[in-house]
Amino acid sequence: TISATPLGLARLALETDSSDAMFKGEVKIVGDVAFGQAVKDLLGNIDIDWEELLSNVIGDIAAHQVGRGVRGLKN
Repeated sequence: TISATPLGLARLALETDSSDAMFKGEVKIVGDVAFGQAVKDLLGNIDIDWEELLSNVIGDIAAHQVGRGVRGLKN
């Protein structure tokens, strides 16, 4: 079982060193840790164009602005 806060999932996805999110209790893995690591590796290699998906809901310009904001936070 993998459970996390939304912020913990975001940190897990965006940070190269995910141990901070795990040690702060934002992400918890119970059970087979090797399986959990395999899921993390799989999700880390998925390249989803979130901005394109979001543009279908809120429009291109708004989605681009959200994307720029998220990239700014990531940097």
